Amino acid sequence: MSKPDSVLVFGAGLLQLSMIRRIQEQGLKAIAIDPNPEAPGKETADLFKVVGGQDFEATLEVCRRYEVS
Repeated sequence: MSKPDSVLVFGAGLLQLSMIRRIQEQGLKAIAIDPNPEAPGKETADLFKVVGGQDFEATLEVCRRYEVS
């Protein structure tokens, strides 16, 4: 199994900022999704998409499009 190069973070709020940074410190891409287009982690994450918490199809599309391992 190959090492993942990106991690999906559910939420980009204040509580997720340290997780986003920690992922990046490990040399991985932090892809964050959040229903709030102005989420605090929007600028910190490598990639940010507005996705509702219950939107399985949109979440799956982000995973596929950006090859989340």
